[in-house]
Amino acid sequence: MLLYYLIIFTPLILLLSPIFNSRLGTKSQGIIYFYLIAVIAGLRFETGNDWRAYGDYLDMVTVNFNPFEQYLERPELWRFEPGFFLFNYIVKAYGFGISLVMFLASVFTVFSYVRLLNFFRTNIFFASIVYLGYPYLILHFNQIRQSISIAFFLILLHEYYNKKRSIFLFVFALLALSFHIDVIAFIFILVASEWLGINARLNMNIILFFTLCFAAFINFNAIDAFTTLKFIVPSEYSLKVDLYSNDDVQFGLTRHLIMIFLVVIYVYLTGLKSFAFNGSRKISQIISLTQFSILLSILSAYIFSNSYVIYSRSITMTFILLPVALSNKLFNQNRFSVNDLIIKVCLVIISIIFYFNILYKYKDVFVPYKSILG
Repeated sequence: MLLYYLIIFTPLILLLSPIFNSRLGTKSQGIIYFYLIAVIAGLRFETGNDWRAYGDYLDMVTVNFNPFEQYLERPELWRFEPGFFLFNYIVKAYGFGISLVMFLASVFTVFSYVRLLNFFRTNIFFASIVYLGYPYLILHFNQIRQSISIAFFLILLHEYYNKKRSIFLFVFALLALSFHIDVIAFIFILVASEWLGINARLNMNIILFFTLCFAAFINFNAIDAFTTLKFIVPSEYSLKVDLYSNDDVQFGLTRHLIMIFLVVIYVYLTGLKSFAFNGSRKISQIISLTQFSILLSILSAYIFSNSYVIYSRSITMTFILLPVALSNKLFNQNRFSVNDLIIKVCLVIISIIFYFNILYKYKDVFVPYKSILG
């Protein structure tokens, strides 16, 4: 357990230090820390909730046959998206095992996130605490397919704001979807806000209204949301829906507290639309994406109330985008705001609570930490 305590309290101590508590933090030290926690997760052995499932999947992959024909002709491989299958195929073809899959996924996810944080000049120690609060244990120890998908989406955002050609954006979007289909919602909202010219704030409020109406309709009419979902998704994913519907994890009060916190953050982010700083249009879009992620979290949490797997994904994206959306305001050296300080402190505290809540709830899969190094 000592390792997990060091992971969370190291950036907290550095954030509280006057030297590091600035808009940027100390960039080089922060980057080193991010890659350090990525390596720790990447070098794990039989640690985390996903080890056996992904290891069994790699064992099913055969390198003696054409990968494309193999994927099409073997339905048991459809449980995971084609990009992840091809990734496993390449790793196995070169004689490596599941440990390399875990390591590459972990480092690649941090690489893409650090690039985005640097681009938006985000306080890196603040970002690391928020990242540890939810995404770290979920993505790096449980959902590596989603982590790779999110990594490609973050690269897509970086290239998009760097004004790269549309063909590159399309390729990264396709790569993101090939590892996890869930990211399609964020790609859609990015495309809608830019190419279709939809007003971001109006769009968010409309989505919020219909989200609440739909959630109320589902709950008051006792409709089985999973049965409805099976009619929407392609047939090859129906088995996943059945799997999620049998998930009996109940979070009770914790889930409601998380949703209340997200509503408060949503309202605060709406107020940030009028905050003026360099690159405001880019930050405004990030804020809109974060708000959209919050709405997805609320919607999925109350419609699919017994499936932690489904609504945890949008919450993960929320905690990834929050530091980018907030850092310029919370660490602005030219003005002091009590509200900003409260939000900063509350977000750090809640992130630490979430971190330990996940760690202790699934203590049997995190402790003891075992590494391939011995």
